Amino acid sequence: MANNQTSKIQQATELLQANNMDEAEALLLSIIENDAEQIEARQMLAMVYALSIRPEQAISEFEQCIQARPKDFILRINVADLLQRNHLHARAQVHLEQAVALKGFDVDALLALANVLIDQNEVATARVTMQRAMAIAPGDAKVAAAMGGLEVAAGNIQQAHQYYRQAIAADPLWGSPYYDLAFSSYQADRAFMDKAQQLFDSGRMAPESQVDLGFALAKWYDLSQQYEQGFNILKQANDLHRLKYPATIDDQRALFASYKTHFNQALVNHCQAFADHNAAPIFIVGLPRSGTTLTEQILARHPQVYGAGEVTHNHLLVDCCELTTGLPFPAGIETVPGDILRTAVGKYIARLYSHSNGQPRVIDKMPHNFFRMPLFKALLPNAKFILVERQPVDNCWSLYQHRFREQHGYSTDLVELGEYYRLYKDLVDHWDSMLPGTIYRLSYERLVTDTENELRKLLRYCELAFDAACLSPHQAQRIVTTPSATAVRQAIHPGAINSAKNYQPWLQPLITSLDDG
Repeated sequence: MANNQTSKIQQATELLQANNMDEAEALLLSIIENDAEQIEARQMLAMVYALSIRPEQAISEFEQCIQARPKDFILRINVADLLQRNHLHARAQVHLEQAVALKGFDVDALLALANVLIDQNEVATARVTMQRAMAIAPGDAKVAAAMGGLEVAAGNIQQAHQYYRQAIAADPLWGSPYYDLAFSSYQADRAFMDKAQQLFDSGRMAPESQVDLGFALAKWYDLSQQYEQGFNILKQANDLHRLKYPATIDDQRALFASYKTHFNQALVNHCQAFADHNAAPIFIVGLPRSGTTLTEQILARHPQVYGAGEVTHNHLLVDCCELTTGLPFPAGIETVPGDILRTAVGKYIARLYSHSNGQPRVIDKMPHNFFRMPLFKALLPNAKFILVERQPVDNCWSLYQHRFREQHGYSTDLVELGEYYRLYKDLVDHWDSMLPGTIYRLSYERLVTDTENELRKLLRYCELAFDAACLSPHQAQRIVTTPSATAVRQAIHPGAINSAKNYQPWLQPLITSLDDG
């Protein structure tokens, strides 16, 4: 029997390596059905669920494995990573503390624990944990860079610069600290920039590190008003970054069309019967780099509001639909039974409000929730939707200046950026006409030039009393980990308006693409 089980696990391993998730899952489930204590099979099943973007099931399987093997260090690390990526910070902390207890000198475990503490605003404890890691590995670039990230999140920018410089000195060929240094308002001097440029041109760096250094150099050239040189190296970095992304603008067109097709009035009418009329979350949506972080920082200063940040709890709705339909979300959503939708939205609200610290209003600031506004409106009729809009060329240019992950591959090409913006604008305009009076369209430019008037209108929409603390978001004592972490530590100012004007000679492909509609 044991040999047979070993053979099946090997077969499941091969299916997993071949990315044949469905057959691997079926085989692993059959193994577990015959032997519920088969831990290797459960670990593999958890991996299948994680790779299939079913985190709730993956977490459940991992935690069952841990019950059987509480001193398994790797299991603790794996489940903590999954919990952390799903913003279940307190549960992740428990497993990481156990992992550190098992291997107190493991630097990666200490850094992971520190990051969980940061996400729970426990900065002092996180700093002590990172200092412990630094004492174990005093010359480690990864530890120094992590310390820099902590200080940026906490608003201690000068300390962050020192740590990033330490990381660069420890490993000059690693690009990430250059990127983080540049985007934490560090002004490099001429000698530093020349050395970085020589390194970028040397061919000695791995492609991903070269990309990071390219973005950093472009930022420093921008600050030095060397706009042509900055644009040229930024284009090189984006072109290199683009090679990682298989998705095309055709895939984006199909994605937008799918939402527009399936999130129709009939679906809204269907979902309204299963709505939660008690919860009143605030959704802040829009394109990245449009001003969503500033808007959250402003509202989170209100005593009745908690800013949960860029949480990914919307996956609870997505997962329940995909498990029911067997189709990629949102296809088939109209066939999902109401009780399943009601349960999923209940889980979403419970997860979102678990962050709230007792405040009655909680912000979900995931920009790309703009795709899902009709569904959230139907299921949460008392929710508020703030769509932050920025001048198109400035918004797209800022996207092009930053290194984003795969889902934002469109940001690496000026023509695709323009088309993506048009797809986005068409979709949100469609939602606005479909749900009249639902969406509050907030102009970033007006927010930073006529702040008090815009704030009063915004608070009225959110049904919140005016509070002067909202006028000083830079004084907030909260962790910010988005690319705007440094900017929101400053008083509100209009400095980012017309940010693309110095690059007009090289932005014609973007401008033409924006106008093609």
